[in-house]
Amino acid sequence: MTNDLELYIIELPKLEEKLGRGEQIENKKLQTWLKFIINPNEVEETDMEENKELKKAAEELEYISEDEHERFLAEQRMEFIRLEKDLKDAGREEASREIAKNMLKKDMDIELIEEITGLTKEEIEKLK
Repeated sequence: MTNDLELYIIELPKLEEKLGRGEQIENKKLQTWLKFIINPNEVEETDMEENKELKKAAEELEYISEDEHERFLAEQRMEFIRLEKDLKDAGREEASREIAKNMLKKDMDIELIEEITGLTKEEIEKLK
């Protein structure tokens, strides 16, 4: 992209496993930020002193946690994000069922339908 921007795609559950096994990642600063994202209480004070942006984020988190109105707003944002994800997931499930129905009409193999849609054999059988 540019020399000023680095883009990382990180799967937090896999990172938690890796860190849980005591493994490290190459980029120390990134690792510290990820630890903060996973559990802000696990970040050491020395890491925050080395990284002023991280310290500012921790202070902001503390402010939000203390202020009841800010905490309410943050919880509402999280609830909105969760509901939005649930709707998308429900839409995907519905689309998978519709695709499976069409595949059944074409007498396609159930194992193939399972593979393509991600539905279980039992879910596909119910669509017949």
